[in-house]
Amino acid sequence: MSAKINSFNQENGRINRVIFLIPSLGGGGAEKTASILIPVLAREFFLKTVLLSNEQVHKLPQGLEVVAISPRTNSSLRHILRIPLQVSRLARMVRRLQIDSVLSFMEQANIINVLASGFTGHRCFLSQRTNPLKQYEYKGLLGKLIMVASSRTYKRADKIICVSEEICTILAHTYGIDPCRLCFIPNPIDTSPIKVESIASTKAPPPFILQVGRLNIAAKGQDLTLHAFKNLLREVPRLNLVFAGDGPDAAKLREMAKRLGIMNKVFFMGWTSEPRALMLRANMLVHPSRYEGWPNVLPEALSCQCPVVAADCRTGPREILQDGKCGLLVPPDNPEALTKAMLKIYRNGDLQERLKSAGLARARDFMPEKIGERYAKVLKG
Repeated sequence: MSAKINSFNQENGRINRVIFLIPSLGGGGAEKTASILIPVLAREFFLKTVLLSNEQVHKLPQGLEVVAISPRTNSSLRHILRIPLQVSRLARMVRRLQIDSVLSFMEQANIINVLASGFTGHRCFLSQRTNPLKQYEYKGLLGKLIMVASSRTYKRADKIICVSEEICTILAHTYGIDPCRLCFIPNPIDTSPIKVESIASTKAPPPFILQVGRLNIAAKGQDLTLHAFKNLLREVPRLNLVFAGDGPDAAKLREMAKRLGIMNKVFFMGWTSEPRALMLRANMLVHPSRYEGWPNVLPEALSCQCPVVAADCRTGPREILQDGKCGLLVPPDNPEALTKAMLKIYRNGDLQERLKSAGLARARDFMPEKIGERYAKVLKG
């Protein structure tokens, strides 16, 4: 372990010992956030990263150990059935390592964290990363079970860290959680150097509009982007559209692009570990999500000076874009408004420069060191 990472803090004669618990380090936004935050926190604490499922796409720096307490599975039923075993294994690890606190990301890990704390008495910190009223709306029985379990267990947490101020409000009103147990800390952005080969490998033909995220129509609204882009082509026929991401609706979106007659202008790049390479080349980024928590792609785009158009869904975009100062906000589920906003940016050079300047200044609020300090203050409080 490097000296920089190993220089964790010691108070009152003993080391603060923390477990960072997350379902996996797969390819999602929460997992990427964890991979950025963990090395920062490891400078302040004795930190052990624990995965519920053995899946790692986002790698941690050398010297930071990662432990998985269950094998990878894609079965929702198996996820539910093995929760008691995961609670038991986490509790044993807390006792063996003499852990003071467990910080968990995402609902499944949060529930397991709270349940294990009932056996060990460790301090329990949860990170709520989505709007719970929307996250499980389309997930049937599993979604309902998680909603019920989280509403009953969250009240026992020492602190719940929400990635947006609006999520704090939702938890207070929906789950009846004391606002004193809630706090807001946004996600850090990736500030690592962008690899030259990543920039060279982006084969998207300019000029292009970019959307980054999981190909999930119900959440991310790629269907709205396709309809808005078709309308935009009437005004700017030379434009192209790039989707960076993978997900359950990939085939459906390709078929939709064919039906709309624009498949020759739409490029599906698949999942990429370096979306910033695309943001550097894109004319703008669109983000018409139907619901969000704190979409990481927006501050990442701001840091790359890529102008942004985002749906004004209930949590995330308005806070990130400072009420439209750093990017254009449009009503959710409104492809016509999305078309007008994209055209406005494309045709207005002064607006592009203003959004780039304001966005770059805003991105500095999300530096990993700044966000890590806020997490460390909560964990030590």
